[in-house]
Amino acid sequence: MAVTAPPADRRWRTTAILAAVALGLGVLGTALLGLPGAVWVQGAVELLGLFSYPLPPGDAVWPLALMITFIWPWFLPAFHLLASFLVAPGALRWVLTLGLTALTSQAMTLAWVASLGR
Repeated sequence: MAVTAPPADRRWRTTAILAAVALGLGVLGTALLGLPGAVWVQGAVELLGLFSYPLPPGDAVWPLALMITFIWPWFLPAFHLLASFLVAPGALRWVLTLGLTALTSQAMTLAWVASLGR
């Protein structure tokens, strides 16, 4: 039996729900004063420390942590929509969505932290 993509209305409904979740995560992250973004920044700082890269001072990364708190949740609906066109329904779609979100968020944070350290 062939696996087919979900109907378009279901795909858009799920993406709209994820957009609402992203908005909620952004508001919650703001209430937490950028703590979710600080987790991404700490991961980037640890990676840069492995390569003896100059690290930015602590006060310089707090605004970056706030910005990342606002931005990273919006990757969820975007990558879910992309995965819904590329992958059949099931667990693989969610693995692809979460994996691409984590990879893109960490790469974005790594680039921004590296630019602060120079």
